[in-house]
Amino acid sequence: MPEGSFERERQEVGELFLKIENPKGNEVLSFDEHMMIPYERDELLKLYWEFHPRFRFLKSCPDGNFLDIGSGSGGLIFWKEWEHPLRSQLKMYAVDLADGEFTNRYEAFKKINLDEADISYEDALFDCVYCAHVVEHLKYPSKLIRNIAKIIKGGGMVYIEQPNHNSVNVPGRFDFQKAGVQCAQITTNFFDDQTHRQPYSADEIIELFHQYADGMFTIVEKGTVWNEYLKNMMLAYAYREQDTEIWTYAVWLHYLWSDYVVLRKKEHCV
Repeated sequence: MPEGSFERERQEVGELFLKIENPKGNEVLSFDEHMMIPYERDELLKLYWEFHPRFRFLKSCPDGNFLDIGSGSGGLIFWKEWEHPLRSQLKMYAVDLADGEFTNRYEAFKKINLDEADISYEDALFDCVYCAHVVEHLKYPSKLIRNIAKIIKGGGMVYIEQPNHNSVNVPGRFDFQKAGVQCAQITTNFFDDQTHRQPYSADEIIELFHQYADGMFTIVEKGTVWNEYLKNMMLAYAYREQDTEIWTYAVWLHYLWSDYVVLRKKEHCV
């Protein structure tokens, strides 16, 4: 945003806008902290997820065996029965470095360090593979790609999501805290998380599949996670209510923080 344009806008609305300078660039984060928000917290979160490509993938992928790589708490399991269409026919499996609170609800869970070991499910077992915010932690993303190509069936669908290069230039959580946003407690700048190694654009993920999956996959969809309608409402709500979860999601939307890719394995590939 040009320097002068923000000041003119601020003069018109008085002091309704919280202004946060970005020490990593010239962009300013601003929003009307007193704006009317026609949604309660649960409704905001529901809208955020309903239009998110992660949710769309789970609700749109084929029935069958579904692998959640980097399952964390295991909370994804609840999306099967949350909102329509219900996906009771999905048999969900999981992989991560450690057990999560809900991973015992999956068909099976395996502790695996993806840089050191192969994903030890049988070949061509899965109809769907979901991998959100994992690849940026890996020293050897090529190993992950080769494993996905091995364990997914011909015609199977893959969802990959990760921080893109925008995430490197976002104010960190401590920058926001210095500006008075005490709810900024989770990763906003890519390097807030010290286990992060490298951000990737959607095109860079596609290139990894070209290099390490031997032409087995076609691209169904790619893009950046965004929601212009919700982002300012979520910023204002989170700031007023000091809501860490909603603040994080809103910052990610504002800065177009994550890219995603949906791929399909070619039918004849085994």
